[in-house]
Amino acid sequence: MTKLLAGRGVLAFADALERYGVEAVALPDNDAVSPVVSSHIDVSCARMPGTDDVPPAVVVPSLWSGAGIIAGYARLCGWTCVLSDALMGAAYPADVPFNVFCAAGRLFGRLKSVSPDVLAAARERGYGPVDVKQGYAACSTLVLSESALVTADRGIADAAERLGAEVLRISPGDILLDGCDYGFIGGASAVADGRAFFFGSLGTHRDGARIARFCESHGIEPVSLSAEPLVDIGGAAALPV
Repeated sequence: MTKLLAGRGVLAFADALERYGVEAVALPDNDAVSPVVSSHIDVSCARMPGTDDVPPAVVVPSLWSGAGIIAGYARLCGWTCVLSDALMGAAYPADVPFNVFCAAGRLFGRLKSVSPDVLAAARERGYGPVDVKQGYAACSTLVLSESALVTADRGIADAAERLGAEVLRISPGDILLDGCDYGFIGGASAVADGRAFFFGSLGTHRDGARIARFCESHGIEPVSLSAEPLVDIGGAAALPV
């Protein structure tokens, strides 16, 4: 059964996920960052695909209490877990050393803030870096595949399109995040087992129908996990344990 590792917000959707054969696993908060994002796995865990020769990887801060839990699951599914000594802080951009994503053969992130351990793990898997202004790169982006992304961030969209990816540009807003005006599509979704799970109802987003059609056009089934408004829980890491 696929494990969906996320912050405590995922527990509200555990029953719905179980109906799709996915187990929700809630991880401890990361007390090194602001309470607004302390439960967001996109802040505390960089994920990257593997190759024929190198397994997929997760890179996590060694001082975070959730690191050992992720390392254990990574071992079970044959992934590499890199424990990084990168220091984190409550104020942006000290909270984004791990907030990256891989697509179009590259690693997207605010490079001056990204952990060297993340950059090294990405390069080992053939993902050279692409610099974007948005430090919350993973939070801002729903990655459906290497060549298909959904984001409201213009800089990320421009960079991905230059590399040949197909990007659905959506409007900002319509996603809840306590302590902020609104959340991000990457934090409000997760891809696992051929489905894009949305934490809430995709129908509550002004671009919900476009997002659903875009998912379907790339062979991904969109699944709304509740009838409530979309909520940014900080994303999730799907591990095939």
